Amino acid sequence: MRRPTAKRSRFGFIRDVVSELRKVAWPSRRDVAYLGTIVVIISLVVAIFLGAIDFGFYRMAGELFPLPAVAYSGTVKVDGVDAVDGTQVIAVLTKEGMDSLPFDPVAVSDGRYEGLVVSPNVGGYSGGDVYFFVDGMFARNVAFSPSASGLTDVVNLSAPSVAVTYSGTVTVGEGDAAGGTEVTAVLTKEGMDDMEFGPVEVSEDGQYEGLLVYPGSRGLALEYIGGEVSFYVDGMPAAETAVFNPLETGLTDVVDLSAPSVSVTYSGTVTVDGVDAAIGTEIYAVVGTYTSEVVTVTTEGLYEGLVISPGDRPFLGEAVSFYVDGMPAATEPEVIIFDPRTTGPTDVVNLSVL
Repeated sequence: MRRPTAKRSRFGFIRDVVSELRKVAWPSRRDVAYLGTIVVIISLVVAIFLGAIDFGFYRMAGELFPLPAVAYSGTVKVDGVDAVDGTQVIAVLTKEGMDSLPFDPVAVSDGRYEGLVVSPNVGGYSGGDVYFFVDGMFARNVAFSPSASGLTDVVNLSAPSVAVTYSGTVTVGEGDAAGGTEVTAVLTKEGMDDMEFGPVEVSEDGQYEGLLVYPGSRGLALEYIGGEVSFYVDGMPAAETAVFNPLETGLTDVVDLSAPSVSVTYSGTVTVDGVDAAIGTEIYAVVGTYTSEVVTVTTEGLYEGLVISPGDRPFLGEAVSFYVDGMPAATEPEVIIFDPRTTGPTDVVNLSVL
């Protein structure tokens, strides 16, 4: 007898499969929906039942074999002084290779904190470190070792103020600021009052240091975190600003400052005995002990380019006197105050001599 070839065997298998599939009684759409719903409901019931059993065993295991926990307490000092009531103390438990766990803060009362419980919800943290923060400022860290410390431990804390001390170089115009130039800082934040700090004086080598921005009580200081620190050089705004955030910058920060020269350029009309001043009339101005360079009238009745730039002695807020051919001139406006912070770098002043 001839044996069937491999090709015929394969086609025969396929014909058999098709033949058997024709004999299958497929469920109707309604039966599929009904039976599927039953499967889903049974699955949910079983899942809830097993979840309840698991949760029960978890709670029972927690009661019988509690995870290690330590309740910390102690004194709290800020800059060597007892922390004010309401100052918050938090703890963060860390261990290499594991997530950091922060715990609910407790408030200071009479210079002490009590009941700061460090209780990890999973095991494996023994031998880690507990970091303590006082109103967000790092105070100290201790080893987390419930087997050694027991259920309670006394950890006295000492933290710095929420403050930043700024320093850096100062340039005015194109060169280093002169020694004695004053630098101030203004801390602003939306919805809060502006706070001014300083001044500190620039050294002979163009450096400032020790400009302390300290908003006051710790509770108030925390409200200012994220605010903007603007700097002023002899009253002129510096181009640079800083974000007040000692939690990120630390207690010191270096901010190099640059400010425009303290100067104003004046122009305007000039009359002598009610008549436009003649070409060649000489005009100069005086503020404090500073005398400007002389400018001459090049167009009858007009002057321009009279610059007051006192350099390292800005005389901000002092009155300016004008002279026409050596004679004191009346001005319009009547009083001229040298203050480029309000007038800007140029100002129009009309002069007259009787």
